[in-house]
Amino acid sequence: MASQERLRLLACSGPLPPQIAARFTEGQRAVLRIIGDEIAAKGVCGLCIDAIAARAGVCRRLAQGALRLAAGDGLLTIEGRRHEGRKNSPNLASGLITSS
Repeated sequence: MASQERLRLLACSGPLPPQIAARFTEGQRAVLRIIGDEIAAKGVCGLCIDAIAARAGVCRRLAQGALRLAAGDGLLTIEGRRHEGRKNSPNLASGLITSS
């Protein structure tokens, strides 16, 4: 399965130091890799949760849980972008701790 291979590759080469990465599952590390790459490229990750999940090769709920867990551990901050009376914009994630 291509998605499983992609997930394992992303999880192995993630931006987290080993002592922090040990607290996350393989799928969660893949999600954090996608977030880390976006933050490194643009300074902030504005991808919607479905795009993050698809690129990481995981389901939407796992991606949501990984973001919630990382935010709870203080690894990243999530800024909600709600709009009154119209569709909300994707949340912005920033500040992922990297090994470099």
